[in-house]
Amino acid sequence: MAKGSGNTRCSSHGGNPYHVNGVRKEYWELPQSQQRTVQSLMKTYSKGMRDNLREKTVMMKSDGKEIQVGFNREGCDHLVRDAMMKLSGKYFSKNSLYNFDRILEKAVELPSSHALYKERHDGKTKFFKYTDNEGRGVIIKVAYNPTAGDKKRYFPYSLDDKKRLGPPLPHSERREAERGIATAGSTSFEASGSEIHYLTR
Repeated sequence: MAKGSGNTRCSSHGGNPYHVNGVRKEYWELPQSQQRTVQSLMKTYSKGMRDNLREKTVMMKSDGKEIQVGFNREGCDHLVRDAMMKLSGKYFSKNSLYNFDRILEKAVELPSSHALYKERHDGKTKFFKYTDNEGRGVIIKVAYNPTAGDKKRYFPYSLDDKKRLGPPLPHSERREAERGIATAGSTSFEASGSEIHYLTR
């Protein structure tokens, strides 16, 4: 199910970890115990996403040409973190993430200069912007790394909601949460707090 533009969508997650006393909260508003529950779900979601998508590719339009978009561990981990922390689990259920290729197949290209907003040292040289075509109002960024394998040079990397307003997660809390995700269990998450952007009023 998708949301209409400007409306609030609340995807379902096991145990309702985003609810406090029956009220839906943003990730940064949750008590630490529930944040840890969300982080545990993220490890499960990321592994499931990688397992289901590692051999899949999607042909997407970019500047009038077709690019072959694949999936890798770095991109899946980052997408899950954005979906569950930055966007507080509102727009993508577990099933949506596991079948993210279907969302990309319907995505619509947005105008972009492909320029980097900061200096990078991870091989990414361009980003391509898309929006989902199912009413979520979410921006999907596809990264380009020319040093990766042919099927992995283009891969979905980040999510954002251009209508989202809210206070930034305090830097110390954000880093603590990311360290917990990066070290817990067998799933490795890239701990790059600078990649998480919050719009303020």
